[in-house]
Amino acid sequence: MAVIGSGSGNVVIPEYRDGRKAAVIELGSFGGTCVNRGCIPSKMFVYTADVAMQVRRASQFGIGAAVDSVHWSAIRDRIMSRIKETSDTGRQERVESAHVTLFEGHARFAGPHELVINDDVRIEADQIVIAAGGRPSVPEVVTNSGIDFHTSDTIMWIDALPASIVILGGGYVAAEFAHVFSSLGVEIHIVTVDSTLLESLDAEISKRFTAKVANRWNVHLDSSATSVAASRGGLSSTSMTALGYRAKCSWWQRGGNLTPRI
Repeated sequence: MAVIGSGSGNVVIPEYRDGRKAAVIELGSFGGTCVNRGCIPSKMFVYTADVAMQVRRASQFGIGAAVDSVHWSAIRDRIMSRIKETSDTGRQERVESAHVTLFEGHARFAGPHELVINDDVRIEADQIVIAAGGRPSVPEVVTNSGIDFHTSDTIMWIDALPASIVILGGGYVAAEFAHVFSSLGVEIHIVTVDSTLLESLDAEISKRFTAKVANRWNVHLDSSATSVAASRGGLSSTSMTALGYRAKCSWWQRGGNLTPRI
């Protein structure tokens, strides 16, 4: 078996005990999206955000406490260090595996059961699993604007907290990052073409969640960005349909659909 991708694909490799071999091909950091850019780091940021929110609500329990400052670089570096450790450990386990060979590079098909890695190494396998994951899909209105922007792949590793962020998309990834950054003091504008946030979930949950977070974020429903332009001070602004509204932000983030990495 050969598996392209070391994220979820890494766990489908059988523990062969009959002499058969397997291969894992990875172009980027070992562990895929979940370990490096998704589930694990985002939940560590969410926990940090939850702590900040609890401190702000301490007075409700008769406790005097306040969030005097947020040391973003310390938060980011702690999480980045833990993620690197997890990724490096997973990689080393495959390097030392007796029945799995790790190839680091880009794989392409050269036949029904043959792969070429980095245009120089050829391997054959009875089964080939494509588990390359996906990348954020960014609207052309943003990519054609020439401004700097972030996606869910990069927003966690920025150098400093911005004053404000506009998030395009209203799914769970968008909501997660809106919670993280708003809890750390960033003004949030979240823009979605849907009539509620978390539109793909249970309708009642989606409706109540949208109403709840409207007290924390600037939520723009039934809307989409129609133009994006740079403004003075290095900030950016956008115009959105259905609202006649113009938002200024320090950073853009796309939190929405994924495009397959193949």
